[in-house]
Amino acid sequence: MGWRAGKPAYGDKSVSRDVRENFEYLKTITDGNLADIATNLASITALQAAVGALGNVAIGNIGASSSGDQTYDIGFEPKVVLFFIQSKDLEQFSIGVDDGTLHRELNSSATGPYSWSQAYSIQAISSTGSMRGLVSAKDANGFTVTYTETGTGSAQGFYLAI
Repeated sequence: MGWRAGKPAYGDKSVSRDVRENFEYLKTITDGNLADIATNLASITALQAAVGALGNVAIGNIGASSSGDQTYDIGFEPKVVLFFIQSKDLEQFSIGVDDGTLHRELNSSATGPYSWSQAYSIQAISSTGSMRGLVSAKDANGFTVTYTETGTGSAQGFYLAI
């Protein structure tokens, strides 16, 4: 049975039956969805609790075209920073993770196989040079990345600080 369309004539005795049948139909589909709604609400509540347990989260752009320190003020001291980086000529992509002590990075290149490093968390290699970086300091307002350029390198991308 589905929703009945059309306008009944005035005085039609089937109107109350149609309303009752439509109400029963709506009740049937609502009852079936209440369990789904309750499950979804529980899932949302659990997700909110998990995000809350993480604490602060910040996402921002990152980039460097010369050696040196660059400070990222995010308003809290991150536990860990994830980096998603590409080289200036888009020849290479890397993903890094850094907690200020442990630096890890995995990259792929258009010209070679995957490689990884435990010496830095940012690496962008291009045909003209490279840019490498790591989290060298953390404080109550954010983190500092120390970049080392070889040749004419640059790194661009974004970070996720948790």
